[in-house]
Amino acid sequence: MAELANLLLEVELGTKPEVEHLFNYALSQVYSSHYLNKINNFIRGRINVKEEMSQKPNIVAWNNGSTIFINKLVFYQKSRTDQIQYLLHEFTHVLQNRRNFMVLKTFPELHHLGEELYDIARKNLVGTMAEFLTGHDQPLPTKDEYETVAYLMNGKIDWNALNRDGRKDFVNKLYDSGIFNMKSIFWKKRVP
Repeated sequence: MAELANLLLEVELGTKPEVEHLFNYALSQVYSSHYLNKINNFIRGRINVKEEMSQKPNIVAWNNGSTIFINKLVFYQKSRTDQIQYLLHEFTHVLQNRRNFMVLKTFPELHHLGEELYDIARKNLVGTMAEFLTGHDQPLPTKDEYETVAYLMNGKIDWNALNRDGRKDFVNKLYDSGIFNMKSIFWKKRVP
């Protein structure tokens, strides 16, 4: 299993063992055992989590390259569930970093899946992409295939923003990918 402790080289989350434990458990719920092994072999020394202080209250976490930043002014005020969802969202972005050759080479199927899911969603929208990804019609930083898989981690997908065929194709693509542990509670709460 990928261990959050391996990521936490520069952050004081290590003093918060419940966050580490929950994140590790969440990884086992999100990814298939095969994919977790792939992640575990990759992350050592390559992905970092850092605490930053941002005065923007709407920014909880973000990423830049292979580093996940958490806004400690906001992050620790969130529930444990929200903390884990933000970490999973940003962790997924790191695994989809298109500018890092090693990430692209190691996780090509995740990139390809993001493109396919985005294409399915785009062709079958009955609402906006923002409504589908977040449950609200709100501005998103980007609305491309880079966001689709990451927003699945948030648990706020509005399946009604896709037509019936789109929902079916989208979910089938998730199952067929072999990337995710689709039998877990995590996914049972997120897919129709």
